[in-house]
Amino acid sequence: MNFEVRGPSGQRGVFNAATARAAENAAREQWDIDLDATVVAFEESPKAPVAAPAPAPSPVNVRSVAALGVIAAETVAHGGTAVGRVVMYDAESLSLPRLKLSELFVGLGFVGYVDVEATMLAALRRACARRFAADIRVEAFIRPNTETAHSVGVYRLTPGAGESGDALVCGARVQIDTVNQRFIALAPEGGALDTTCEKVAADIVSVATQLLTTAETVDVTTPAKNVVIHALGGVRLTARGGGYFIPAASESRWLALCAALAPYGFLDRSFQVAASAESLAKAQVIAVGGLERDIADVLVALEKVGEKTRESTIDRKVAELDLVLAKADLFAGIIGDNLAKIQDRVRAAKAAFRAAFDTKGAAPGVAAASEPDDPFSFGDASPKANAA
Repeated sequence: MNFEVRGPSGQRGVFNAATARAAENAAREQWDIDLDATVVAFEESPKAPVAAPAPAPSPVNVRSVAALGVIAAETVAHGGTAVGRVVMYDAESLSLPRLKLSELFVGLGFVGYVDVEATMLAALRRACARRFAADIRVEAFIRPNTETAHSVGVYRLTPGAGESGDALVCGARVQIDTVNQRFIALAPEGGALDTTCEKVAADIVSVATQLLTTAETVDVTTPAKNVVIHALGGVRLTARGGGYFIPAASESRWLALCAALAPYGFLDRSFQVAASAESLAKAQVIAVGGLERDIADVLVALEKVGEKTRESTIDRKVAELDLVLAKADLFAGIIGDNLAKIQDRVRAAKAAFRAAFDTKGAAPGVAAASEPDDPFSFGDASPKANAA
């Protein structure tokens, strides 16, 4: 339910909450108002939202505020107060059928982000990457048989006396049977089957087989992250990741994805960025910095263009730069005059790739922009594995 909230100093905004009291509390927190100050919430019709007043511009943010009209329709649709959303999420021990996961993504218009079935090699490698008993080692063979697609050995570590050396003996192996499309546990070639290693090998076969059709945490968080980057126009908050910023127009699609994944343990930690002068200034720094980082990431490949570079590789890099342009357009109302600068840098980068390919190795340099000064730094945030 939407509530129009009015503060003691002329503040006014629309908050979505279950009760008027909850809306008042949300307003107090956003506006940093004392508990004993008067705050009033009025219920309003969701069909006729009250637009938030234009934020007062500050010296750092005059252009951004002036350009905010470009996405006025989207901000009104999101309660009239949001210019974007900081996207973060959490997930532990997720598990659901890959087919179901694919259906969830496709049903929301995110096609091609989830593989209905994992490859046998990927499933086996993940099954072998788990933690085993201290005396067990699982390693791929250095020189496997030529007719074997992929195989791993299960070894048992036997301590030697003192510092004479510990014995590592192969007691079982697991192979990919490409003919019958299955995993098989076998005794080591020319060796004896160790009972403990045999149990580990059988467990690897069972887990790998299940992983072919079952999605785990990384299988959910990776496509979710890719949706943020490629479908929702998201840019990284910092050079090391740790979160993303998406434009207001993408909020509803992100929240719909979170709602679909929530029953399986996916936790949405995102929050809106309000259309205040301070927030717009922060949003501008984040958006411009993220777009510059996206360009710099693509430009890394420019130095590697050489005699063996294929035109399809250049086409992929140009497509990645086109994605940066599309993102910049989504953030036009926030980044203001920086939009033209981003567009110029992308055009120069695309021309550099084409020129480098035409000369086969004599790649003209395009300087990557230095990290912009960020007076509103979120600090260093280490990205979680495959998570935002």
